[in-house]
Amino acid sequence: MKNLVAFGARKEESSESSDSDIYTDEEEYHSHEQNEKLAEEHAAVNKKNESLEQEVIKLREVATGKQERAMMLERDLAKNHKRIRMINSGTKDLDKILSMG
Repeated sequence: MKNLVAFGARKEESSESSDSDIYTDEEEYHSHEQNEKLAEEHAAVNKKNESLEQEVIKLREVATGKQERAMMLERDLAKNHKRIRMINSGTKDLDKILSMG
């Protein structure tokens, strides 16, 4: 009889550990699921980050091109101002000569 009770007690212990194993398995499953979701989110963020980095590179190239064009236009503008001043001073001299004659 003692053996039967002892066996029954062992069986109860076994079923309790089985319940805790199930609980642990559920926790592990949810933890694994959460890790998979986080890994997917991480991959998506990395992909977005790479695309944004590529966009930044392209925008920097465009900005550099625009700056070079702006500097070229400023040089052209300075040359044109110089020509206009020369033409104005030449016109004044021509007006003086024509008014004398």
